[in-house]
Amino acid sequence: MARFGRGLALAVLALSACATPTKPGVAVSPESGGIELGGSAFVGSEKTSDSTRIVAGPQLHVALRAPVLPHLQLGILGRFGVSSGKNGSGALGLMTFEGRYVTGSTDWAPYAALGIGAVFRPTVDAQGGRSLVQQAAPVMPMGLGIDLRLTETMMLGISARYSAILSELDRSVGPIDLTLCLVFL
Repeated sequence: MARFGRGLALAVLALSACATPTKPGVAVSPESGGIELGGSAFVGSEKTSDSTRIVAGPQLHVALRAPVLPHLQLGILGRFGVSSGKNGSGALGLMTFEGRYVTGSTDWAPYAALGIGAVFRPTVDAQGGRSLVQQAAPVMPMGLGIDLRLTETMMLGISARYSAILSELDRSVGPIDLTLCLVFL
């Protein structure tokens, strides 16, 4: 685990060193896109025939976004983590294509996001425990966030998203996640 922590710290330092402004002393616009690295926490529930199962856990958050029009960005977002609940724990992942409408100045940039993708969850076996087999389901995340400037080329991102599992709208809620990340412009 210590190697992973050192590796992540080295990657963050390398990315921040590579993200130099185009002109010294001029802040890069948040509308220029960027790379996001951070963490998120999620919670969700699923109704079964006899109970409601609550799952929660931490995730690694990675995203890449690029501008396509003024105030509009398209990107790829991935979250990978573990889920824990009444029936045990397992791996959980989310991969989406996302569009963002970004407003604000160069020091803070609120945005609204809408995406489409897939959530990968562990399946439940006949005894009610989780197996290693992953089940993919279509998902539509929607959320709000804000990026706050830390340096000329780095921002702190805070967001909340609700992801509707399209194939299970009648029996699932969430996942709902809160994300904290560094944005390298």
